[in-house]
Amino acid sequence: MLHARPAAASRKVILSILKFEVKFTAMHRITSIGCVNLGHLFWLRSLAIIGQLVTIAVVQAFYGAHLPLAAMLTIIVLEVLFNALNGYASHACSPKRTLNC
Repeated sequence: MLHARPAAASRKVILSILKFEVKFTAMHRITSIGCVNLGHLFWLRSLAIIGQLVTIAVVQAFYGAHLPLAAMLTIIVLEVLFNALNGYASHACSPKRTLNC
């Protein structure tokens, strides 16, 4: 009977270590996928900003509409700043994490 308790206690320790490793691996997977998604979001926003600038230029040049350029360009500058921060955060993820998805 004395030998049964240490074996049971060691089994509990081993199981708790394995559970921690599984949780850590799952969290690592979530983090690496988040880094990849952040990179995709950066490029998606960049294309949206380019589309907005092209649309403003086409409407201004070919349709002769008088748009509130100061307000529109202020919003686009804010989008560019936010996207630059997003790009910095996506590059802060190490390449090892993004390749392990």
